[in-house]
Amino acid sequence: MRIDRRLLGWGAFLVIAGAIPLAVRVGAISAGSLSGWPSLWPLLLVGAGLSLVLRRTPAHLLGGAVSVLTAGVMVGGLLASGFNGIPSFGACGTNGNGTAFTDRSGSLLGSADVAVEFNCGHLTIGTADGSGWMITGSGPAGREPEVSADASRVRVTPPEAQFGWNDPASRWNVTIPRSPAVDLSVTLNAGEGDIDLSQATVDGLSVTLNAGSLNADLANASSVADIRATINAGSAAFRLPPAASRASVTLNAGSAKVCLPSGT
Repeated sequence: MRIDRRLLGWGAFLVIAGAIPLAVRVGAISAGSLSGWPSLWPLLLVGAGLSLVLRRTPAHLLGGAVSVLTAGVMVGGLLASGFNGIPSFGACGTNGNGTAFTDRSGSLLGSADVAVEFNCGHLTIGTADGSGWMITGSGPAGREPEVSADASRVRVTPPEAQFGWNDPASRWNVTIPRSPAVDLSVTLNAGEGDIDLSQATVDGLSVTLNAGSLNADLANASSVADIRATINAGSAAFRLPPAASRASVTLNAGSAKVCLPSGT
């Protein structure tokens, strides 16, 4: 048998990247222990440097081995634990405090649609008695979300201005009413999110998670008719209520946990 060295590195990378999520699934290692995978990136530079220094020596394969091992562990950690470590790169802002923006609020009459799109930072969605909604929080230089609203619809999107490398991450707190019934749509991009729909009446919940992490607690919602979630390279956990009539979760690279009440 003759081994093609040109493909040896790719083969080793794929074996490592696939073995790590498999080890997590069978319980050999915990997903939490892999959450720091982004911090390994300096080893890629070390591997590249060793390849140059040891070029044309018997140990020239050492640099390539370090790079392949590191890349495999990072991709395996990504697939097993999601993108919780992304903020350490600084691409979505630092952990410093941003500047508070002006609170926005209003009221909804009858069944309403609420859509929230959030990029880079931490998003919290909760509920309150009555028919009022509110958005508070902070952002780089006080940059506030774009809000379009009337008596039957609320749409919240990120500001047009882009994040700078050292800007603090955004933090939004969105409160939706427990009455009337709400159709809630959430898109979370490269950030962290917490959703708690206690005592809310939700006609439908639609979640799209792209490169981030999310905890959605629906266990104490008054009712949730339809739950739909798409997770793209992220990590999400859902607690579903007993009265949920339909739930659909699509997972594309990452992890998903779904907790069902006893007897469901």
